[in-house]
Amino acid sequence: MKPTRLPITCDLSSLTELDQVSLQALLHAQLVARRLGRSIQLDHVAPRVLDLLDALGLADVLPVVPGSHLGEVVDINRQAEEREEVGIDEVVDRGDAAF
Repeated sequence: MKPTRLPITCDLSSLTELDQVSLQALLHAQLVARRLGRSIQLDHVAPRVLDLLDALGLADVLPVVPGSHLGEVVDINRQAEEREEVGIDEVVDRGDAAF
């Protein structure tokens, strides 16, 4: 029987916001880990980072250690139906010459 390989834990306690470069680095790290038969999980995650991962649909790709988030309580296991709807504030006229 093959031994169970525990996920690699990535401590994000110093990361309060997630920019494009940081997100790409985390996704690349997960890809490399999975190619090597491992995975990463995030620990000490700020609420804003959790919300962004959830909004982007990446909560399953970059899982968080249960109960490890920082600050206010955030439910990372909420279902898609419970997410906030993103509204569109601008209507585009298809007859507009700028299109």
